[in-house]
Amino acid sequence: PACNLQTLGQQKNENRSGFGSAAAMPHAGLIYYATVVQNVPPYLRMKALKVTAAKVALAARIDLHQSEPSGSKGLLMRQEVEEKFEKWEEPQKARMKKALPVPDDKPRKKRGRKRARKLKEKFGMSEMRKDTNKRTFSNFEGEYGDDAMGLDMGMLE
Repeated sequence: PACNLQTLGQQKNENRSGFGSAAAMPHAGLIYYATVVQNVPPYLRMKALKVTAAKVALAARIDLHQSEPSGSKGLLMRQEVEEKFEKWEEPQKARMKKALPVPDDKPRKKRGRKRARKLKEKFGMSEMRKDTNKRTFSNFEGEYGDDAMGLDMGMLE
């Protein structure tokens, strides 16, 4: 697999006493130091390493079966990888803002006129519910807990 090729040729971290784990480059094997990967900016190198390792694994399989003795398939893969890396470095295209469509002169037809009004009346606030939400401040009756928990009937009492 390509993940094993990333670490191929990596130095062991035996003589790194006193250094943190960040000082040791993880997955920095032979492919990491190849010119194809090193020509990419540092923030894209690990991503480039993964792509290059995958292409190396495919090239090794092609070479094993000797299906392409001229090596043209390998050169084609290298061109694909380099084009991909160049595309990564390009700035992203600015998104264009679409203009709003021209409004129509005539008003739109509204649906559900009478039906919507009936539903509003049915589920709307009645006068009794409005009175329960009103509070009186002049006289204090009942316990504090009832009022705090919403068990009070407001102005209905």
